[in-house]
Amino acid sequence: MLLGIHPLLHGELLRALDEMGHGDVLAIVDANFPAARTGARVTRLPGSAIIDALDAILTVFPRDPSTPIELMTGPTGETEVHTSLIAGVAMADARRHHSPPSIMWHDRFGFYDAAARAALLVQTGETRHFANIALVKDAL
Repeated sequence: MLLGIHPLLHGELLRALDEMGHGDVLAIVDANFPAARTGARVTRLPGSAIIDALDAILTVFPRDPSTPIELMTGPTGETEVHTSLIAGVAMADARRHHSPPSIMWHDRFGFYDAAARAALLVQTGETRHFANIALVKDAL
């Protein structure tokens, strides 16, 4: 065990996050997302809620504050899971003295296109629908 590393962050995930470069896209997606067909490198956090995965990843992932976070909207618009994801990114941004994130909303197929640009896709065990977010990595 390493000190200071969130327990959800296993070696494969840490390595994949570390290998991403400035401007690379990270998508964190729910259990229903068709991860394998995106062509992106996929690592899994089975059994984890997406907000827990996001919070863990943002302890080590330098998000580019000049780019919007990308979310998949459902037929009813913003949901409780979206509110939680936005708040999670905003808290991480505040710790780094950044303004709250701007948001780009996509319908399902638009988000599939966004995820296809991802260098890494982290599939969680989240069972709520439309619980998907994409972030861009910043330089340190």
